[in-house]
Amino acid sequence: MEQNQLQPVSFARHKNWRWKRFTSYRFATQKTQSRIVMTEASEIAAAFPIIFQETDLGIEPKALFSLQKKAPNPFVTTDGRWLASYVPAELRCPPFQLARTEYSSHDRHHNVQLLVDETSALLTTQPEDEPFFSDNDELSQNLQDVLRFCSHGPQTTKRRSMLVVDWRRWGYSKPLATTAASNCPPARWQSRRIDWMH
Repeated sequence: MEQNQLQPVSFARHKNWRWKRFTSYRFATQKTQSRIVMTEASEIAAAFPIIFQETDLGIEPKALFSLQKKAPNPFVTTDGRWLASYVPAELRCPPFQLARTEYSSHDRHHNVQLLVDETSALLTTQPEDEPFFSDNDELSQNLQDVLRFCSHGPQTTKRRSMLVVDWRRWGYSKPLATTAASNCPPARWQSRRIDWMH
């Protein structure tokens, strides 16, 4: 399978590009986890286990689909249907993703950059599909909507990172070696209410 080739969306590179909304979740067949937007936390918690993962930009809550990295996502059928009761917001953004820069003390959130997977079959040059840019050379309204939707998670990373650090300090997490008779990745943590992994 060809690897994703994520590139920053720019007028110089993508002025004539178009995209179409996906109709299948086959792109998620190898995903074992997904980022969480804080506004969807209750829906995520009702459908999946939640873990916390330490990254260079902070601590992120994620929906866990599987502990087996090479196994197919159990929530995606062979014909691309999604089986769980809820679809995480991150899986509703393809073929776009966000890259997060360092936390800005000036505007109090992470700066974000819109990326596109240039290997995606959702990219076209057909006039009936959605343009990347409008006639006045600005990001199209539909793509602005995608950027706004996908930006909710990165903008809250700093706040939730501070909260999870407090949870660790208060002793709510502990090392976890196995769960449900499965070996866990190294440095995974479990608490009464949350899981922690880095």
